[in-house]
Amino acid sequence: DEFGRRPQYFSAIYRRARLQVFYLNELEEARKDLEVLAGQRNNLSLDDWARAKLLIGDIQLIQQEYNEAKLTYTEVSELFRDRQMGALAKYKLGQLAYYKGEFNLAQALLGAIKDNTSNDISNDAIKLNLLIIDNTGLDTTTTALEMFAQAQLLTYQRLYDQSLDLLDTLAYQFPNHTLADEILWEKANIFLKRNDINTALRYIERILNEFSF
Repeated sequence: DEFGRRPQYFSAIYRRARLQVFYLNELEEARKDLEVLAGQRNNLSLDDWARAKLLIGDIQLIQQEYNEAKLTYTEVSELFRDRQMGALAKYKLGQLAYYKGEFNLAQALLGAIKDNTSNDISNDAIKLNLLIIDNTGLDTTTTALEMFAQAQLLTYQRLYDQSLDLLDTLAYQFPNHTLADEILWEKANIFLKRNDINTALRYIERILNEFSF
């Protein structure tokens, strides 16, 4: 506030915006600051511009502006084709495709992430790709995975009650599905986000007891 929203203070503005987006639910204020930064592209490093754009894309995803989020991620992905930021943007595109039930597209995007990216990006891409493979390979229907992906999207959008309802429906309709442990894990994470530690621990203990293998 004292020095203004200028490019030389990118780090402070960006870190504040991340707090607003992922912890404080102050999306519009964060988006306003980020769009001011992204609009000063000539005065930012390309990496900083990309970080601002990707966080804007995350806000658009939370606000259910799916086409806009896709365009934002794609813009970064195409500008940074063989670099870290491009890999991160491609992962976010793959994740968006997964959320929308477009599993073949998601796998193509995730599989295209190169080995020379950071371990975090590569590991996240491999993990999501394996989740899709494990839950589509033996079954001709993808209904259960579509429901689970939708529940995860609702969690990302902080619509926790809706996500829990959908997870309960999924567990009831597909009681012996390979997603059973993933459902418990997703519930545990929702209650962790709500700071309900005891409930989260109960779900984690169920995973240990029922899925120790």
